[in-house]
Amino acid sequence: MEQGGGNEIDQWIWIQEKTFTNWVNEQLNVSGRSIKSISTDLCDGVNLVALVEALQFRKIGKVYPKPSGKIQMLQNVALAFKALADDNIKLVNIGNEDVVNGNAKLTLGLIWSLVQRYQISSRKDNRLPKKLMISWFRTVLPDLDITNFTNDWNDGIALQAENCRTAMNLFKEHFNIPIVVHPKDFANDKLDELSAMTYLSYLVKAGSPGYYDTLNWVCKQLRNTNITNLTTDWNDGYYLCAIVHSLGGEGTGYPNIDRSRKVENCQKGMDTGKMLGVDPLLSASEMADPNVDHLTMMAYISKFRAVLPRKNKNEKIEIISDFDKVKVGKEFEIRIEREDNYVDIKLIGMEVQDKMGKHKCAISWVERVGKAIFVPKMTGEHKVDLSEAGKGELLIETTSPSGRLQYPLGEQQGFKYVAQIQPDEVGNWQVRIILDNGEIEGSPTHFRVYDPRKVTFSGPKLGFAGEKSIFKANTSMAGEGELTVIATHNDRSIPVSIEQSEENSNTCEISFVPEEGGISTVQAFFNGDEVPGSPKSMPVTDPGLIKVSGEGIVGGTKGEELKFTVYAEDVGGAIDVDVLVEGKPINVMKYIIAPDRYEYRYRAVSAGTYLVHVKWNGKEINESPFRPKITDRSRIIPLDDLTNRKDENGYLVLYCEKETVLRYDISQAGPGNFTAEVLSPHGRIPVDTRRNKDEIVHVGFTARHEGNHYIHLFWSDVPLDMSPILAYCPGPMLPVDYTKVVVTGQGCETARAMVIAEFMIDGKKAGPGIPRVQMYGVKANVDIEMRALKYDRYICKYKAPAPGAYVLYVFWSDEMVPGSPFKVSVLPKGRSNKVLVTGSGLKGGYVGQELCVNIDSREAGNGEVSADFIGKRDTPRCDKIDHKNGIVSLRLYPTEAHAHTLFIKYDGEDVPGSPFKISVGEPPDPRKVRCYGPGIEDGVIQTYESRFIVETFGAGAGQLAVRIRGPKGAFAVDMQRDSQTDRVIVCRYDPLEAGKYIIGVKWSGVHVPGSPFQVNIFETREELYRHWKMEKGINISAREQSEFLWKDEI
Repeated sequence: MEQGGGNEIDQWIWIQEKTFTNWVNEQLNVSGRSIKSISTDLCDGVNLVALVEALQFRKIGKVYPKPSGKIQMLQNVALAFKALADDNIKLVNIGNEDVVNGNAKLTLGLIWSLVQRYQISSRKDNRLPKKLMISWFRTVLPDLDITNFTNDWNDGIALQAENCRTAMNLFKEHFNIPIVVHPKDFANDKLDELSAMTYLSYLVKAGSPGYYDTLNWVCKQLRNTNITNLTTDWNDGYYLCAIVHSLGGEGTGYPNIDRSRKVENCQKGMDTGKMLGVDPLLSASEMADPNVDHLTMMAYISKFRAVLPRKNKNEKIEIISDFDKVKVGKEFEIRIEREDNYVDIKLIGMEVQDKMGKHKCAISWVERVGKAIFVPKMTGEHKVDLSEAGKGELLIETTSPSGRLQYPLGEQQGFKYVAQIQPDEVGNWQVRIILDNGEIEGSPTHFRVYDPRKVTFSGPKLGFAGEKSIFKANTSMAGEGELTVIATHNDRSIPVSIEQSEENSNTCEISFVPEEGGISTVQAFFNGDEVPGSPKSMPVTDPGLIKVSGEGIVGGTKGEELKFTVYAEDVGGAIDVDVLVEGKPINVMKYIIAPDRYEYRYRAVSAGTYLVHVKWNGKEINESPFRPKITDRSRIIPLDDLTNRKDENGYLVLYCEKETVLRYDISQAGPGNFTAEVLSPHGRIPVDTRRNKDEIVHVGFTARHEGNHYIHLFWSDVPLDMSPILAYCPGPMLPVDYTKVVVTGQGCETARAMVIAEFMIDGKKAGPGIPRVQMYGVKANVDIEMRALKYDRYICKYKAPAPGAYVLYVFWSDEMVPGSPFKVSVLPKGRSNKVLVTGSGLKGGYVGQELCVNIDSREAGNGEVSADFIGKRDTPRCDKIDHKNGIVSLRLYPTEAHAHTLFIKYDGEDVPGSPFKISVGEPPDPRKVRCYGPGIEDGVIQTYESRFIVETFGAGAGQLAVRIRGPKGAFAVDMQRDSQTDRVIVCRYDPLEAGKYIIGVKWSGVHVPGSPFQVNIFETREELYRHWKMEKGINISAREQSEFLWKDEI
């Protein structure tokens, strides 16, 4: 960035970018890298990844060293951002693209976040380190009134710049502190706070000169060299209490401190420090945390350097008297002075000891001055002792919260009286101290007793990523105290909230939100002591990893089977799926296709919007319920009867340059969108689709070109069954021109007497003229029936009364058309009684079989064959093949197992035998044929019974074929049945020699079950038994052999 021409904003940004660039290069030294510009040299993410790795002292992942495009640059920056997020650094208002696009201001903000987190302070909360740094500098530089990091450091530009240069060089020479800010910039009145703090942070970071200066002061103050840091060595509060004690603070219990009671010790040190005028900068629980921030501790400990040491209470009492003027028998006044009011006068007593013993002296006080009167009774040395003050009969009485009285015993330790109290109830205890039957000042005193063992701590067994997890701690039985909590997720600290339950004031709700799957751990402390059940671990699963895909959650058509897949992604738990339509559940089939992958299928029973609920452990997953839209194209009803609007070929007639409108009722089709498309010979033409509130769609378009048109109709982009509608436009209306009329058809050339003949008048190109026809014969005229078709075309039919020559006149708007008059030759009618019908198809068949019938009209004269094949319910296919030699073949295809009727006419009259009755049965099913009997079993030639039975019940229409091949070739078979319709056939053959016989049984050319049968006939029964044993593994006992002989006799 180039320096701006005097603009204030440009100057501080310019100074800040130079400072941050220098700082970044200091960190990149370890990797041998450097940058020249914050805004450009971090764009590809390579240097940014190297910077994060240098700050975190670890490799963070695979980086693209030479990114080939923006995508790889974005991936590099994303890798660095993820590493920062894993270290609890929250980046605000900056994304991957801001760095890649070189956004200077946002990138400077990113670098400042790194300076704060990794150099200035290790705090992971949002508290800024500025106040801590100022606090430390104010303590170590008490003569300078430092309140900021700008003009307090640069007053007097010329002189100060020289001072800055000298100081920075000394720092560089003696402490190896890099000059990340140029001296002139540091003295510039446009210097920004962030640049100044970045340089000055080298004096307060861990291991810095300021760090060791603070540590050295502590060691000198305590005369202890075992203190090595400003973090973990202070967790138990011992050294804090030692500092406070060394400065005259009382009440910490030092040095008799239980170092296992960390939070309590820290709190005592802080409370006593307040009495010395030092307010804490952190809480006791934060100081007891091994991850306590070093800068906070530096600033707090440094405050004690400004405290003037105070005397203890014994040193604050002084005896002021002239002991040279003491005389026997005369009162002598002993004067005592207190240094301040903190010394309790009731604890001050006086004794004078002579040869006779000790004598107590009463002291009267006025403000801080006390007077005691003593009358010596003998000469000699007298000892005045204040150290015995407060001696006398002392009684300690404690009252429990329930009212029980206890009297603990104590012992005198010098100037102190020590008694131990062992409370056995939580709550407020009272302590009365009675000295010489009188209660001392400040008695009674009270103290609160708590029992962390009576705190109940509970929480859920499972948490969900992105959702609040709530633990509960009930302190109602534990007494008064403060509940503190530390929560971590995957070994990283996370924010936690503690709120009083609305249902129970003694219950605290501890809540936090894990952002991902893993393990959350919650530690609970009551007044610094860990409660029973703590820490608690809770597995956290992420239902957001569950994905659902497939047409079953999008939509489909009524009647079809829809399916979708649920990918559970190792989240465990139970997946439940419900599909509802109109509030009613429908059947859903579940298939496990892979571990943690399930496929669900359901059939759309009606049109409408369905609800697909996908639940994990009873909770809806993301985006559930899904709302697939089921349509029913078959319920789209055309409202226009197009029968009279179609031509003889079924094409809808379109009138050129006139709008065609088609209407459809879509009210029962379910959710969807109706669209239409019309294709003309010249391409797609505009279509106007209008949908009214009654769910009626109007499809309007205008044809402008002659030819076929195709009207495509869609419902939700799926073609309707009736689509496309075929249409034809004859083109624009033409002027009347009789010369363009064309007459076609056999009826305008030949005909047969008393047989209807027809021809067509085609005026499609002749304009809207009026046709007229006349037909004259030698003996009689002929009436002609004329029927209008579409496109100015007309079908004309007539029946000539007798053979002969006729003349046909055709007019178009009273003008005779080309070719008119036409000469028509009428021949005699064919003789239907001479037609012969033959073929196997007349005998019948089965469903699906092709039946063949031949019609011979060679002896019947000129005529036309017509045929109709009719079933019980349907009109099956009937193909007519004219061989042009007087022979016509019919191919019949029956579709139902009932008698069919075949009508055959010749020139409109039934031929002999017509109508024909044709029997049609079920198609053959060889699987239903059953064969049994001795004739298909092994046996002995002398007694062999060759008969077997074939049953064809349920086998449909068919033909039975039995083929037998013996040792020397084919064998004759005798087949008998009681009637033609009998389904039981008895078969017999007479084998003449032993050997192997192959019996093939086929029904309509297909082997029946078991066929071909292999029958082995032997000379002796022993050979038969031996065969059974070797081939079939059957052993025949003597008894069974006798039964076989008995059977043969029968």
